[in-house]
Amino acid sequence: MKKSVLFTFCCLLLFTGCGERKENYFNNPNINTIKNSLTNIKDISSICMVTPNHDPNGNLNDGKGGYNGALYFTHSETDVTSESDTQDACDKGVTYGGSIETYENTKDAKKRYDYLISWGKTAGYTHQKGKVIIRLSTKFSADEEKKLYDDIIKSLEATQQ
Repeated sequence: MKKSVLFTFCCLLLFTGCGERKENYFNNPNINTIKNSLTNIKDISSICMVTPNHDPNGNLNDGKGGYNGALYFTHSETDVTSESDTQDACDKGVTYGGSIETYENTKDAKKRYDYLISWGKTAGYTHQKGKVIIRLSTKFSADEEKKLYDDIIKSLEATQQ
């Protein structure tokens, strides 16, 4: 009897701890960890980290609720070199893959999310998960976009196990 109660307690502790850890990741994201996890996704072809000197939106650590980390990536399904005269994923923007932005708090992430979705599809497919904004190119079909989003989430969660 004691063994079955102990076993049940350990299982509950294990399952609640695992779920909490995954969800907590999106409430305490690290842009470098995100970059590393994206390298595990087969069709992501290049990644550009946003820096103070190379920030297409000018929102990095702006003191006004902008992102505290951001990156852009290209994807082999959408990155057609002949359509773009640059190889830099930051300069290509969301059009040829996507971007991920991290925020100090969920309020700032939500504010950015609301702003982006007010643009409709022009801003790309836009998702918020905790303090993370994930934007994906509208060049993807709905099925491709869902698969890539799911792959990104799985890859980020796998880095926390």
